[in-house]
Amino acid sequence: MISFLVLSLKLHLKKFAAKPVLWVSAAAVVVFAAAAGLIVRGDVPMIEVTAGILYDRDCPAQIRVAAAMIESVEGTPFVSFVVYDDVGALERDVALGRVDSGYVLTPRVHDALRGRPEGAITLISSPRTAAAPLLNEVVAAALLRAVALDITLDGLESLFPEHDSTAEFVAELFRLYADADIFMAPAFAGYGGRDEGGVPDLSRITAARALHGAIGLTMLALMMFSVPGFAAESGGGLKPALAVCGKLGAYYVSLWLAAAAAGLAVGAAGLTAAAFFAPMLLPDAGTLAAAIVAYAAVIAGAMAAASRFSQSSGVIRSFGLFILTAHIFFGGVLLDLAEISPELAHLQRFFPLYWYIDVVVNSI
Repeated sequence: MISFLVLSLKLHLKKFAAKPVLWVSAAAVVVFAAAAGLIVRGDVPMIEVTAGILYDRDCPAQIRVAAAMIESVEGTPFVSFVVYDDVGALERDVALGRVDSGYVLTPRVHDALRGRPEGAITLISSPRTAAAPLLNEVVAAALLRAVALDITLDGLESLFPEHDSTAEFVAELFRLYADADIFMAPAFAGYGGRDEGGVPDLSRITAARALHGAIGLTMLALMMFSVPGFAAESGGGLKPALAVCGKLGAYYVSLWLAAAAAGLAVGAAGLTAAAFFAPMLLPDAGTLAAAIVAYAAVIAGAMAAASRFSQSSGVIRSFGLFILTAHIFFGGVLLDLAEISPELAHLQRFFPLYWYIDVVVNSI
């Protein structure tokens, strides 16, 4: 039995090695790794949103709010504000898509200082505008930050008008709060656990998901393309003959081992290229090896089972395409669906690619 297992394994390995899809897959993952390295090493953000802002340069209140808006996105490579001098130019650029949206500070900014922010800022948008919901949150937070001191002071003076030191007291407290960062001390709890350093590098996380997702999908595609050939082989009289001899189980064990080895060869090609082009997208060697071996074993087992029980190669090809498409969405290639819905988070746990990407990305 052992000799048959070894012989069968050698034959299966030769069959995989003779398949052009194996070599095409290995070349493809190398290209993916090189592209991911170029994206991460580059200084250009993957997504960039620019908005216009127009305000009266002679109005201290508008200057303060505009400064808070611009300061709120300083150091962020994804969002920026461009200052305009003419409302016509701002409207034209929004209409042409040169900026996503425009924000015009109105004279009612003075009312915002007294707690009535309605109408303080006019939004200019167009059918091309896509990021206004995000930018509106940024602008609203900046407006609140700019007027919070005035609103607090106005409220206290209405309650305690006899205290002349109220303004100095409030200003000193706000300064202390700002220095202590008491209202918002960034602490990101997510990939890799709690990170006191601040928010994660989104471009790096996205690139890591894309890289390992491409490697995992390519390995899975190799398995899907291989099923029809092995299914046809076992269905042509080989399966009954091996069953009579009591060697059918050894045959499929050897097929599983060969498929896992072929998948690992493709994965190793991609990860080796990633180690050269994008080492920052790889976790430690032990975690990476365990994750890729476990993933290859699972999809190879599914491939061997499909070869064992499938009846029609046409059905296999159609169902294989469905599996690949489902893994793109539910496998964590684009994002962790837990960020969208708890129900989707539970559903994605049924996909082996999700576990591979989750382990790798959380260990970077």
